Amino acid sequence: MAATVTKERLLQLLKALQGELASCKATRDDLKAQLEAEQGRSKGLESDLDAARRQTSELASGQDHEALVAQLQQALQAKQAALDHAERERESSRSSLGETNALVAQLQEEVQAVKREREDLHQRVDLSETKARASAEREALVVQLQEELQAKQSALDETREELATVQHKCADLEQQTNFHKDAAQATSDHENLIAQLRQDLDEKQTALDDVKSQLANVESAGSERSSKIEELEKELQAKTSALGKTQALVAGLQEELNAFKRENDGLQEKLHVLQDSTLLTSNEHQTLTAQLQEDLQAKEAALDNLKAEVAALKASSSESKSLIASLQEELQAKKAAYNTVQEQLTAMESSSGETKSLIASLQEELQAKETAYNAVQEQLTAMESSSGETKSLLASLQEELQAKEASLENSRAEFTAMETSSSETKALVASLQEELQAKESANTTLHEQLTALQSSSGETKSLIAGLQEELQAKENAYNTVHEQLSAIGTSSGESKALIASLQEKVQVKETALEEANVKLTALQSSSGETKSLIASLQEELQAKSNALKDSNAELEGLRASLGETNTLVASLEEELQAKQRALDNAKEQVATLESSSADDAALVAKLQGELDAKQTASDEADERLAASQAQAREIRDLVAELQRELQDTQQKVEEGDKDRGDLTNKLDSAQSALQTAQEAAKDLQAEVEKTREQLRSAEEAVQVHESETIDAQKIREASLEAKIRDLSLELSRARDKSREQWSEPHELDDVPAPPFGLDDPVIENIFTNWTSDGSKVMTFRRWCKAILAGSDVSQPGVRNKLEIINLKPEVCQGFTQLIVPILRAKRPDLVISAQTKPHMLYSLRLKVTSQSSLV
Repeated sequence: MAATVTKERLLQLLKALQGELASCKATRDDLKAQLEAEQGRSKGLESDLDAARRQTSELASGQDHEALVAQLQQALQAKQAALDHAERERESSRSSLGETNALVAQLQEEVQAVKREREDLHQRVDLSETKARASAEREALVVQLQEELQAKQSALDETREELATVQHKCADLEQQTNFHKDAAQATSDHENLIAQLRQDLDEKQTALDDVKSQLANVESAGSERSSKIEELEKELQAKTSALGKTQALVAGLQEELNAFKRENDGLQEKLHVLQDSTLLTSNEHQTLTAQLQEDLQAKEAALDNLKAEVAALKASSSESKSLIASLQEELQAKKAAYNTVQEQLTAMESSSGETKSLIASLQEELQAKETAYNAVQEQLTAMESSSGETKSLLASLQEELQAKEASLENSRAEFTAMETSSSETKALVASLQEELQAKESANTTLHEQLTALQSSSGETKSLIAGLQEELQAKENAYNTVHEQLSAIGTSSGESKALIASLQEKVQVKETALEEANVKLTALQSSSGETKSLIASLQEELQAKSNALKDSNAELEGLRASLGETNTLVASLEEELQAKQRALDNAKEQVATLESSSADDAALVAKLQGELDAKQTASDEADERLAASQAQAREIRDLVAELQRELQDTQQKVEEGDKDRGDLTNKLDSAQSALQTAQEAAKDLQAEVEKTREQLRSAEEAVQVHESETIDAQKIREASLEAKIRDLSLELSRARDKSREQWSEPHELDDVPAPPFGLDDPVIENIFTNWTSDGSKVMTFRRWCKAILAGSDVSQPGVRNKLEIINLKPEVCQGFTQLIVPILRAKRPDLVISAQTKPHMLYSLRLKVTSQSSLV
């Protein structure tokens, strides 16, 4: 009992020792993590040095030097704070190393205590215990040794992982040495450190080999123990003398204790290795601190150089500041020009509102004229009962009405032309506004690019981002232009619809005038008591002449609005010229910047390409301006033509007042021409009716043809469906016939006989899956045994045929592929055939005939 208690205590001590080793490994991992953190900090300091170098290059390109000096001082202060923090962490790591050394000493003391307890255990072993307890203890020890072997294997894996981490650390240190080749002092230290690490690796590799050899010894000891256990069990079975068994047991225990001693020695060596590795990490910390101090000194020297460069670059910064001030002044001037353009655009919008009000007034005038025309028509109906003394007067009045209608049509044409011109001017103003916005955005982006050119070549990424934003802004401007054009198209569509409606009203009036002419021809035989009516008609004519004067005044207002648009176009031309001058100045600034910054040649070339693109855009804007000027000239010409036509119409009205007799003759000729035209229209109407009848007949023929084709298609589909049904019936009959026919399985001759008989469990499984009726199974067995016993199948009393129905497919395959080959192998002198009939359930026929009957 004392022995078992000691073993439990030993297991507890081993577990505690393993826990201490795990904590030691954890502390070592923490130290490694701290070492990696120190390496990361050194890399961060190197990156800060690179950033400082980049900042010096940025200073060379013209940034604010004093701010950069302040930033560098702040960065150096931050680096100094980081170094102080690293020193504090080194001190904490040194204290943790002292704690790990104390922990290692404590572990060594515990190992010595374990050794002493094992010696006590060896002394306390009672040789007079029973054989059963001895065997039980041996089995428990074997299990314990196996567990310890697994634990050692896991420890070996952990040491391998540690070696791998150390190798990674060596690789990192080698990379660090490659990175710090420019420092001559640091290279020698790194080479010494690498050599030391390689020596440590070699030592750890030798220690690992020793551990492997110890594990091999432990495994051999385990195999020896297992063999001895087997020998002891044999001795127990043979009931040999107890003295020899106890001696063998004592020898086995002594070997186990020796194995435990070797294991403890291995653990001590491992602890020494861990202690060496912790010392190695402390040496690495010292070398890294020395290296960081050297880097700090080098960075301070670089800072002095940067200060000298900052002092040299202060002179060049004044020129860049003056250039930025000039560019800002130009930007303010362009913004003021843009504000003026916006004001002009608002004025243009107000003028477009005036044109809309003018169109509304014209529509009201047209409605008033329609009411006047209706009154005239009523008066003409009242004049149907009057006499015929006023034919010439009515003819003159009719011609005057026609002249007024012609003048109204001309005025409508003028208004439509003015509407189209106003819509064109709106589109032109919108396009010019968009071009101005694009120029404004281009100038702002150019200003940004010029300011970006004053920065270093390291800021090209931000410049590229600005260019991408500029392209995005151009795309957005293009989308807005497209939307405005679509809006203008919709507004022009509305104006076109309005004009079409006015034209339809004019056509209605023309038809009404034609009807009035017909009525006037009928009134030529009537009497003439219509002086008051003539006076009223003259008053209406006077009112219409006044309306024409009003329309002339409106035309003058439109001419004034056109003059305003011309002035606006001129102002836009001046603004475009100012933009062109600004672009030329920007090009000159780019040229000066090209001469000042040779390193940014590619970026300047790219900006030059963009300036060329903007130049092409300005050229396109000039072309559009020229087109708008041409359109304005066309509008002026159209206005002049309208004025001339108005003067001609006025002269014609005056001449019509003088020469009414000639106009009556012309009216007669016009009436005759109207009659001929009406006859021609009737003929055309008859032809149109004929063509409509022909179209109707053609449509009816097409409908008949379509109905015939549809009927033929339906008949064809019905015949095809009948054929498909017939074929499906034939296929189903063929399948039914194939199911009802008996056929021999094609694989029957190729299947070999299985290596067992009919009494095998496989055959029993086939029978159980076939049926649960035992009498059927017994009948089939008796028939098979009779065949196998050598019965003469040619005798009349012997049954040579057998049919089985309602078989599952797999059961049928068991009969044909297992039972039939067994029968054929046992009776080669017989011909045993099998036929199957497939359906949902199979049927099987077996037939046995002799070879002689076949001959």
